[in-house]
Amino acid sequence: MRIPHALLPIAVLLTAAATGGAARAQKPECLRQPARVTTERDAAAHDPWTLKLTWSGGFFGQFPKSITVAASGHATVPASAGCLGADDRAAFDKLLAAARPEEWHACYGTNPCCDRFSYSLDLKQPRDSRAYHLSWYSGDDESMPPDLRQLVTALTALGSTKLPACPAVK
Repeated sequence: MRIPHALLPIAVLLTAAATGGAARAQKPECLRQPARVTTERDAAAHDPWTLKLTWSGGFFGQFPKSITVAASGHATVPASAGCLGADDRAAFDKLLAAARPEEWHACYGTNPCCDRFSYSLDLKQPRDSRAYHLSWYSGDDESMPPDLRQLVTALTALGSTKLPACPAVK
């Protein structure tokens, strides 16, 4: 069957909606699995934890961008690199103390339909030999547990921040 040119955009949207519905009807494997955990011990690690949020995609196909924060306060955001203040470090320490990464899923949603952003989060705790990796698409964060959603919200809030330089090491 040939679709008239004027109706082609509607046909594409209907196909995408049908595909998304089918994807939701079957629960993908990663939605049932825990976040990927690696157990490589790094005895030389200086930070008890490091977080990295990476995202790409969207309507204009953005190149991957990321935000990295370490327990020491060193951070990198798209606009700058520097250090977090004591209040921000304490807030991340509190969020991570309440976090339950062992209960996180490997993914939250698997349908990249309609130019959605793709996200990934890496939490590394080298002194405890643990690192967690998970992924999701924009709009799927509603299905995340509250501890994970709060952590992601705190990281994304740093996205447009101009970080001050880190103090010189003596």
